[in-house]
Amino acid sequence: MTDVHTKTIRSKNMAAIKSRNTRPEMVVRKALHKAGFRYQCHRQCKTDPLTTI
Repeated sequence: MTDVHTKTIRSKNMAAIKSRNTRPEMVVRKALHKAGFRYQCHRQCKTDPLTTI
């Protein structure tokens, strides 16, 4: 299957897609918070987990 976008347009499209605060992530975070877990999101560390409990 050939690509219908040029490399520049594909790069621009992919840059516009954000990877934080997506709907599935928010559902999990709300459930954790409701269950009493407190966490920090997107914390920079060696293993770089999305959520540190």
